[in-house]
Amino acid sequence: MKSRIENDLIGAVPVPFDALYGGQTQRALTLYGNARQRTLADYPEYLGAAIRLKRVATEINYQIGAIPSDQSSAIQASVCAALENLQTWFPVSSLCGGGGIATNMNLNEVLANHANWAGFAQPYGTYHPIHPNEHVNLNHSTQDILSTASHVAAITSGAELSQALEQMAQVLAHLSEWHGDQLKLARTCLQDAAAIRFGDVFRAQKTWTIRNQRRVQRAMKELYAIAFGANILGRPGDTPAEFIEQIPATMAKEFGSNRYHVANDLVDATQSHDSLVQVAVQVGLVADGLIKLANDYRLMSSGPTGGLGEIMLPAVQPGSSAMPGKVNPTVPEYLIHCAIQAQGHCHAAKATQALGELDLNVFQGVLITNLLDAMRVLTHGIQVFSRDALAGVQINTERNQANLDGLIPLLVQAKHQFGYQYASDLQRQFGNDAAEIKAAMKNKAKET
Repeated sequence: MKSRIENDLIGAVPVPFDALYGGQTQRALTLYGNARQRTLADYPEYLGAAIRLKRVATEINYQIGAIPSDQSSAIQASVCAALENLQTWFPVSSLCGGGGIATNMNLNEVLANHANWAGFAQPYGTYHPIHPNEHVNLNHSTQDILSTASHVAAITSGAELSQALEQMAQVLAHLSEWHGDQLKLARTCLQDAAAIRFGDVFRAQKTWTIRNQRRVQRAMKELYAIAFGANILGRPGDTPAEFIEQIPATMAKEFGSNRYHVANDLVDATQSHDSLVQVAVQVGLVADGLIKLANDYRLMSSGPTGGLGEIMLPAVQPGSSAMPGKVNPTVPEYLIHCAIQAQGHCHAAKATQALGELDLNVFQGVLITNLLDAMRVLTHGIQVFSRDALAGVQINTERNQANLDGLIPLLVQAKHQFGYQYASDLQRQFGNDAAEIKAAMKNKAKET
């Protein structure tokens, strides 16, 4: 393959002649390219946010007179082109050492090369008049741009997760209204308990869903405090004050929200990413609860003759290659698969906070990619579960009535009518013979 030679701090490095990226990206590809990990392009929310932040920086640099108009226009035009070519222009692995240097330089080199070629008819690798570090990376650095991109990406993906939870809550609200007065046998410790309304069961599940949706939303609010402008370790003086002053308004213009603001302590924002970790904690709690929820539907629909069988889920695929007629609760099981996967991603994301030693947390890439993976897999699992399981739930009226005619609901009724001691005495006297207990209760009612 025809190559061009670029030079950096370490020395000469051959780069494919027609590659938009440059020497530092090539070094990263040589080091990490065979790790079989996902690339930046597999995280379009993150990659797209980082590229758009380059446009924000370029716009501010032009406004404060740090770069001329022609360079600003060329870089911003290259941002537009890059956003249309995420899959091909950014091959760096999503996981690589150096705190994200390879990620940021992949962006810087691509934008510089494209801007020089499209705006000034310069061949790739010349880096004139636009240089990756001196112009595309002006007044910010790897840490603050990728930290801010992480926040923007998490807000975007978190909104999708929140919407999926909202849709599930709406389905549960419909089930609660539709089946409100239908009774079912409750169970505690996997044993028969008192009668409870299906409407109350579905409503409680809706309450859980909304509560956890709001927890995620509350955690997300902290992400609007961004590290953009921290530049070198958050030290004052490395970024012009007029650059920092224009960040909120330019962010609002780019991302359509006036909630973004520069963090009060940029040194802290450089050292710690606990706002993202807090989101991961809440997403992990959602995953935990979804496993319980999905398992409840597996239990309630178990059968058809040897299980609880009190509800029926839509049959979406055959359940066995060997046993004819078997239909499994595959959709609730899929949600459990997704939630288990999300738990692992959230655990990895949380682990990064403790490893951020001294003045820079270099494990931000692990944090954001795992958080996005967790949100993505949970969002899809919830959507499938809501559409292909919850929306088609039917009540098995006959089985529910048979369950309600059992021993424990009858004894609970006796307790309410005649007291706990009387109900206990009935059970000791007649054991599990529901007919005898009913007769005794009937006679007791006549006597009173």
